[in-house]
Amino acid sequence: MRQFSSLSLFLVILLCFVNQSPVFAETETGKPKLSALPLKALKPVEDMDGIEDIDKLFEQAQTKYQSGKLLEAKEIFTKIVAVQPENADAYFNLGAIAEWQGNLPEAAKYYNKAHALKPNDLEIKYACETVLQGKQNKSEASSVYSARAKKAFASGNYSQAIMDLSNLVRLYPSDGKIYFALSQSLRAIKSFDWAIYCLKMAIYLDPSVDIYKTALQDLEAEIKKVQEKACIDAAQVAIIKMKPFVFSEVAESGI
Repeated sequence: MRQFSSLSLFLVILLCFVNQSPVFAETETGKPKLSALPLKALKPVEDMDGIEDIDKLFEQAQTKYQSGKLLEAKEIFTKIVAVQPENADAYFNLGAIAEWQGNLPEAAKYYNKAHALKPNDLEIKYACETVLQGKQNKSEASSVYSARAKKAFASGNYSQAIMDLSNLVRLYPSDGKIYFALSQSLRAIKSFDWAIYCLKMAIYLDPSVDIYKTALQDLEAEIKKVQEKACIDAAQVAIIKMKPFVFSEVAESGI
């Protein structure tokens, strides 16, 4: 019997992570990593001058990025800065892509452009410092990301929670609790494939934690129900669209 709701369970796990000493060990050879760095959300920019909808471009780029299509995401963000060179968030996202690809000089270039446009943005400033110095203050960063992810999840802002938790995964790739927390946010937006991946990672890293195994079973059951409902809905639509049977047509056909 489940004793906690998904929200309560998420908050408990995340609180435990904040209170415990962070795990600094890198992922061992053979352990898969979640290929995602957090991207900056688009902030409205006035006077578009008839340019293609930047909101839609951002959505397309982030979708490509989250699907692992970094080159396509980079192409779209590059298009955005070409038509809107004052867009600091797009430069930041180009920097995040370059950083994930291991191209620190290019990442520093984009982060610096973003910083010049938004000198008071702490996240951009932090990115500049960490790339240029080649190191990260993990303890400070984890506190910020953990607190923000907890607040975002509690308020239903699952996209923000996913971004912050993805960043925590990058910092602590061997911590099963983070993967579990990330799986709950992914499950909330029906991103079932990634949610299963994160739960399996949590189980792989902490095989003795039964909560992860139970959550995976619950998720698989939910997916089965969703698939069954989709089949039923599709069948009902097909029946509705079927042409009514007319006896005169059969007679004319000679059957």
